[in-house]
Amino acid sequence: MPTILDISNLKPPIEVEMHGRSLTPLIQNSKDWEDRYFFTHHVIRDFDTIPGAVRNQQYLLTMKGKDKALFDLTQDPGQNFNIISEFGCGHPIS
Repeated sequence: MPTILDISNLKPPIEVEMHGRSLTPLIQNSKDWEDRYFFTHHVIRDFDTIPGAVRNQQYLLTMKGKDKALFDLTQDPGQNFNIISEFGCGHPIS
């Protein structure tokens, strides 16, 4: 919602609590966008997925038990090349 309001040059009503922030700087390729970290964690493990991950604009770190994978999203957006061994840590996912 913040992006739609921003692009439309509208202000949210005072009584509405707004979460998030406008993505307009990213759309406009602004250098003012602050790099942030995004964390995910799945408590229920009844399905075959990555139970935990941390990412920012450039890197994605996934964790499944003792297995870890690190991807450089700017160089490898398809997440095909696990580069964690370049940092000398973790048990790479095969």
